[in-house]
Parts: sequence; C-alpha cells; structure tokens
Amino acid sequence: MGIETRPFASGVATYLFGRSFTDIELEQTLDEMKVLLLRARDQGTKVVFLSVSYEESRMTAKQRNRVAAWVGDETELMRSSCAAMSVVVPGAMQRGAFAAVLWLVPYPAPIRAFKTEAEASSWARAMADDAPTAEHPARESP
Repeated sequence: MGIETRPFASGVATYLFGRSFTDIELEQTLDEMKVLLLRARDQGTKVVFLSVSYEESRMTAKQRNRVAAWVGDETELMRSSCAAMSVVVPGAMQRGAFAAVLWLVPYPAPIRAFKTEAEASSWARAMADDAPTAEHPARESP
C-alpha cells in the first residue's frame, strides 16, 4: 500500500501512509491537499487533515524535505484554509520524521501528534466542528 485517500467527510481529509510510497504518490497527495485547500479558500471554509502512518511506515529524507518545502510554499494558503492537522505517529521513527519536518518549517496551522488513529480522528473531528467547513459554513454576522 502506498498512500490511500479516504473519502472527504465532515470537513476532514484522511490520508493513510503505507509501509513505503513513491515520490510520485507523495506529489499526488500534496496536489490533492492543495486542491482541497483552494476549494476551502474559495468557499470561505476550512479543511482539517488527518495523516495516518503505521509502525512500519517509512518516509525518506527526500520526502521529508519535500513535505517541508510544500508547507513552506503553501503557508499562506494553509493559514487561510486549514483548520488543523492531526497526525498518527505510532513509532519512534515516525515521531522522529514528524519532528524533523516541523524543525525544517514551522507549521501554519494547529498540529498534534497521536499514537492511535482513534485519538487523532477524534481531535480532527473536534477541530472540524469548531471551524467553518463545507458541512458547517461560517455564520453570517448580523
């Protein structure tokens, strides 16, 4: 399994990262994320991302650098259109990779790491409930 995308639901976009994935799969995922961010910006809403990796998931140094560069390039879009990022990092190696990406570039939205998908998903849904999303538009001011 490379990177699997779950259906967008309740303002949360979920990506499952398998044992390994290609640079092309990573680029496709980043492209999908940008499309969601652009759509949210255009609709005046926000999206929450949930990234799930497993104990055996591996991200190469090149891929970590690419993700950091993408976050840097898309910082303004993420500030306006991303409510939060919830990440499952069950193993020590994944936590190291996660910390490395955050060391390379400050994250432009609230971000939290969890050991289980259930915890990460619960927080992601709570963040989506608190943000204007396609399912929960911002209320008009009187």
